[in-house]
Amino acid sequence: MKQALFATTAILISAMSAEAADMDGPLVGGSADSGASYEEASPAVASPVVGYVEGELHAGKTSDSDLDSKGWALRGAVNFDAGSGLNLQADGGYGQTDVDDADYDNAFGAAHVYYRPTQDYALGAFFQSSRLGTGFASGLAGGSDDVTDNSGGIEAAYFDAVGTAYTQLGYGKSEIVGLDADHYFGKIGARLYLTDNMRIDGEVGLHNFDFDVADANLDLTTASVIGNYRPEFMPVTVFAGYRFDRASLESGGIDFEPENSHTLTTGLRYNFGSSTLKQEERNGPAWTTTTLLP
Repeated sequence: MKQALFATTAILISAMSAEAADMDGPLVGGSADSGASYEEASPAVASPVVGYVEGELHAGKTSDSDLDSKGWALRGAVNFDAGSGLNLQADGGYGQTDVDDADYDNAFGAAHVYYRPTQDYALGAFFQSSRLGTGFASGLAGGSDDVTDNSGGIEAAYFDAVGTAYTQLGYGKSEIVGLDADHYFGKIGARLYLTDNMRIDGEVGLHNFDFDVADANLDLTTASVIGNYRPEFMPVTVFAGYRFDRASLESGGIDFEPENSHTLTTGLRYNFGSSTLKQEERNGPAWTTTTLLP
């Protein structure tokens, strides 16, 4: 059972991609033959419905077990301003990653209910669910091929002219290689605006999985930096960044050697309902999902 957990940890850490990065983009403006500029045609105040869809490519490598990974992901989010400061956000995604000769698919969904009376702060709660479909676990400790996680928690954000600071804290139940675990997690992040359409995102996340049996604990730590840029007259945002992940497993009083992973990611996002990166974040989706793979 300890060997199963260790093998699973190596695969999980190598498969991690930059799913938690929050990379905002622009919205559709006037047509090229309308005679009006994009900024002139864009709404001064965001629509009550704001969101995005995006595609991403990522490639990574573990520094210890020397596993290579590459894959893609599709994600989307939509936010509805119900009035009087009440906001509802839904987001989800699906992706596939190849890890050497092994493949997995990852799907997730989340719902957020939060209060944002002004563009100064936001407070809310969330629920999320994710499933990691693998092909490597069935022969390990009689485990299932699926790794699942269902969790919820609280979230808060503070906005000012130069950027945004945010945090999330949560708890959930996970099943990994047929073993149940309590999942405790938290993350903090910042989004720094160089201009209204150029932003740098940084985030650090911590996850702990406390298994009900096997006297085991799995700690996951992640850190990422993402750059976002929206050309002035195009309704898209391009993004690229770097992510570092570290997994540490302790079982039966034995600390296994940590597994580190380095991932590069790039992609394209299309937004609707706002006109700049800053406006999209301040009036649209404010949160990202903390999935089983942080």
